[in-house]
Amino acid sequence: MAKKMSETVFTPIPDNFGEHPLDVFPGQLICVKAKPRLGKAGRTITGEDIPAREGEDVSAIPGRNVCISEDGTRFFALDFGRIVWEKEKINVEKILIIQENVSDSIEFPGSIEINGSINDNASVTTAGDITVKGGMGAAEVNAGGNITVGQDIAKTKIVCEGNISANAMKEAEITAAGTITIGDAIIKSIITAGSVIAHTARKGVIIGGEITVKKLLTAKKVGEENASQSTNITISPGAKAYIELLYPKSNILLGKRCVSPKKAAKKAFYQVEPSGNVTMKTYEEIVVEEE
Repeated sequence: MAKKMSETVFTPIPDNFGEHPLDVFPGQLICVKAKPRLGKAGRTITGEDIPAREGEDVSAIPGRNVCISEDGTRFFALDFGRIVWEKEKINVEKILIIQENVSDSIEFPGSIEINGSINDNASVTTAGDITVKGGMGAAEVNAGGNITVGQDIAKTKIVCEGNISANAMKEAEITAAGTITIGDAIIKSIITAGSVIAHTARKGVIIGGEITVKKLLTAKKVGEENASQSTNITISPGAKAYIELLYPKSNILLGKRCVSPKKAAKKAFYQVEPSGNVTMKTYEEIVVEEE
C-alpha cells in the first residue's frame, strides 16, 4: 500500500551531505498530478469543426522514498536524493559518488556512481543503479536497478534486476532481468538475460561461453572461423534471435531442438513460440520492439 502524507514536513539540508548529490529533501513536494480536463475545440483547414476531447488520466505511482497525499494528487520525498522516473513510478534515489577505484566491500541503499573501476575481489551491492566510468574486474556486483560500465567487464559475477551496458564482457557470469547491450564483444561468458543486443556494436561478436535469452538476441557474428571451442546459444520459448553470421561449432538450442551449422550461415533468424513451435529462416531486417 502506498504511503500517505497529510501535511508537508520540511527538513533542513545537512551541512555535511558530502558526496551525495541532492535534488530533493524530506518533505519536499516533487510532483502534482492534475485531473484530466476537456480539451479545446478546433477546426480543420476546410472549415469543419473538430469537437473537444476529454483528457486522459495519467498513471503515477509513489515508489522508493516517495509518499502520496490523501487525495492522491501530490507526491512528497521521504529522503534526500535524486528523482528517478521508472515508467509510471516516481522514486527518490540516494546517490553515492566514489571518486576512485573500489577495492573492498560496499553496500548502499540507493544508487552508486564510481569514477574509477571496480577491482578484483571487491564487492558492490546496491538497491538502485551502478554507474562505473572504468571497468570491472573479478568482483561480485549486485544491483536492484541498471548497471552502466564505460569499459570492459572481465571475470565479474553480476546479478542485476535491470539492464546492463558495457564495452565488452569477458569470462563473466551475468544474470540480468532486462537487456544486455554491448559495444564490442561477449567472450567466453555465461549469461542469462531478458535480451542481448549486439548488432549495433562495433564488432558485435559472441565467442565461446553460454548465452540464454528470454526475449531477444541480436549479433553480427556468433562463433569464429576455425574455433577451438563451441558457442552455445539458448533461445527460450517466446524468444527470437537475429544472427548476421553464424559460424560452425556454434550450437543454437531451440526448445528440444539443437541447430549446429556445418558451414557459415548468413542472416539466420530463429524463433521459439511459447507453444514450443520453432521457426528457422533468413531475415531481411532486424526488428527490435520497444518495451
